[in-house]
Amino acid sequence: MTSMHWLDYAIFLALLVVSLGIGVYHGCTGGRQKTTAEFLLANRNLKVIPTVISLLVSFQSAILILGMVAEMYTFGITFWPTYVLSVSISLVIVERLFVPWFYPLKLTSVFEYFELRFRSRAVREFASTLGIFSAIIYIAVSMYAPSVAMDYVSGLPLSVTAPIMGVVCIAYTTMGGMRAVIWTDVFQCAVMFGGLLAIIIKGSIKVGGFAKIYSLANERGRIFWFPLDLDPRVRLTLWETLFGAVPYFVAAYGVMQFSVQRYCSTSTIQEARR
Repeated sequence: MTSMHWLDYAIFLALLVVSLGIGVYHGCTGGRQKTTAEFLLANRNLKVIPTVISLLVSFQSAILILGMVAEMYTFGITFWPTYVLSVSISLVIVERLFVPWFYPLKLTSVFEYFELRFRSRAVREFASTLGIFSAIIYIAVSMYAPSVAMDYVSGLPLSVTAPIMGVVCIAYTTMGGMRAVIWTDVFQCAVMFGGLLAIIIKGSIKVGGFAKIYSLANERGRIFWFPLDLDPRVRLTLWETLFGAVPYFVAAYGVMQFSVQRYCSTSTIQEARR
């Protein structure tokens, strides 16, 4: 075992300890999570920037980081502009339509809306059950991706890292509620983007600069933007973005519990829209 392995373990342990510490702090200060409003919605007085970062991190998981890199390495950079365009359009739709729709209802859970809309608790419970299964599948894959990465760089097996991360996440969420989730996400965002920035700097230096990177990618056919082909067999096109990805991201940012719970935890509808 090399010294680098010990450094990897120390960094991994530090990330877990800081995350757990944030949960302990918010569990022992302020309202101490004694009410449902405090635990689930942080008394509806979250600030915009930390909430934005938390929402960002919720969807920019290891799935996207590893998957997007593999996608663009294999098939070119088309995924990047299509992703940016589809997310940008969807966020405008969510800000204009869904936030003004949900925020005044003062919902704790997005599934409450089904009972209000259809006057049926059975519909609400059915939707909640589907939401739980969907979240389990998403979280399982989200935890699997970083566990595989940890196995590769440090040798810690999946059977060790996945349970540890799961226990720590449950612990800081249970102790600190929504505030702990928000501020842990802020911390993890700094680590995540710090790591990405280090990789970009190291990679560009090793290859010879961004101009060299672009030249190599262009020579090997990886630089092309929005195909306008109407052939449905083409992997990514502008039309696929507009009619496929945009509705998906509208659903993700507009009506998923992850999103609704966050923007409904801000103090005013103006901050929620912002």
